[in-house]
Amino acid sequence: MSGYPLSTQQLDGFRHVTDPSAEAVADRLFEHYGIERANELFRKILEYRYHDEIPGFFRDFMEEPGPLPDWIDPDKIRKGRQVFADYGREVILSLLCRSLPMCYICENGAHVLEATARLIDVPRNPNYTRRLLETLQFVINVCDNDILQPGGKGIITIRKIRLIHAAIRHYIHQNMLWPREFGDPINQEDQLITMSGFGLEVVKALARIGINLSGEEREGWCHLWFTTGFLLGIEEKLLPRDYEACDEMSARILASQARKSKPGLLLSRSCVDFMSGLLPHQLLYPFSYSVFKHLNDPHHREAMGFEDKHRFWDWFMPKLLRSTLAIDQKLEKRSIVFKFLIRLMNRMLIGGLSKIAMKNERFFYLPESLKS
Repeated sequence: MSGYPLSTQQLDGFRHVTDPSAEAVADRLFEHYGIERANELFRKILEYRYHDEIPGFFRDFMEEPGPLPDWIDPDKIRKGRQVFADYGREVILSLLCRSLPMCYICENGAHVLEATARLIDVPRNPNYTRRLLETLQFVINVCDNDILQPGGKGIITIRKIRLIHAAIRHYIHQNMLWPREFGDPINQEDQLITMSGFGLEVVKALARIGINLSGEEREGWCHLWFTTGFLLGIEEKLLPRDYEACDEMSARILASQARKSKPGLLLSRSCVDFMSGLLPHQLLYPFSYSVFKHLNDPHHREAMGFEDKHRFWDWFMPKLLRSTLAIDQKLEKRSIVFKFLIRLMNRMLIGGLSKIAMKNERFFYLPESLKS
C-alpha cells in the first residue's frame, strides 16, 4: 500500500468543503418541522421509527448507508469490532485521554466547539458532560453494532451525528459571523482528524499502556473508522486505506492546524475534569492528570495544557498502567494482586460511567460487555 497521496496544502483546501447531502436533509427537516421540533427529533433520533409523521426523505437518509466503495471490507470491520470486544475499557480510556485532546489542539476546529457552547463546562453547566457522553455513545454504538446493516443502530447513530453536524453548520451560518480563516464549521479536514483520533490515536494510546495490537487488529480497528468516516460523509478520495497512510495524513494535518489556543486549552481541561470526576475522590485529580500526560506525546502536551508537574503521579502512573493493563493480557489469571489493580482501574472509569448510564439511560447506554 502506498502512502497518503494528499499534501498538507491539498488537505487544507478541504477546510471549505462540508457535506451538502446531509445539509440538504437537515434544511428540509427544519422546513418540515421548524427548529424546535427538529431539535426534539434529534434528541430522540434512535426512536424515530415510532413517529408515524416522519417524512420519507428523512427515513431513507437514516436507514440506508447507500452505495459502498469496493475497498470497504466487512471482515476487517469485524476484526475492528473484536478489538473493542477485547479491550473496550481500555479503548474508552484512550478515547478520553488521548483521542479527544488530539482533536482539541487543532485550533480552528476547536473554535467550532467553543462557538456552539456544547463542550465547555462552567459551574452548573453540564454541556461538556452531556456532549462527551454523546461522543462515547457514538463510539460504543459504532463498535458494538454492524455499521453496514441498513436500519441498524450503528448506521442510524452515524447518520444522527452527520445530521447534527449539518444542523450545527446551519445554526452557525444563521446566527454568527463566522471568520473565513477558520474554514467552514465541521469541514472535511476537521472530520478527518477526528476520524484519525478515534482510529490511529487509540492504537497509539493502547501501545503506551502496553497493549500492542497485532497487525490485523490494528488494520481492522483503523478500517472500522475509515468506513465510519465514509458513512459520515467524508469524501472517499480523502480517506486513507491503512494505518501507515493514516499516520501520514494525521501528521500533515497537525503540521498545519496544531497549536495552543484558548478554546483548545479549555476543552482539554474540561476533559481532565470529567475524567477526574469519575474517580472516587476529587483529591485524585493529579492521578487523572498524569494519565493524560502519559498517554500523549511530549511535543503535543504543551498545546493541550498538560505541562504542570505532579512528581509522584508522573513517576507512578506509567508504572501502574504498564503493571496492570499490560499484564491483563498475560498474567491476570495467575496473580490476585494484578487482578485487583486491573479491577481497580476499570472500576474507576467504567464504574463512574455506569452510574451516569443508570441516571441517564434515555441518552446514554453502556453495554454489559463493558460493565462486566
